[in-house]
Amino acid sequence: MKENRTMAELAMRFDLSPVQVGIWKKQLAENAAGVFEGHSTTTSSKPNGQDPDTLYAEIGRLKIENDLLKKMSR
Repeated sequence: MKENRTMAELAMRFDLSPVQVGIWKKQLAENAAGVFEGHSTTTSSKPNGQDPDTLYAEIGRLKIENDLLKKMSR
């Protein structure tokens, strides 16, 4: 990972919490090797074996949580 900007600068630029940026950085450092695993010539309709409806529900939940946290931080 290249560090040209501080986590605070990134958080400000993308309207995020510096804590969230730190969490993502830690997750990437711990799981970076796994990002590229599982790519094969065959494609699966279910990424990582998960149901798309479940993933969309999780995205919706996270969006609502993110919006709420943004409002609370102002």
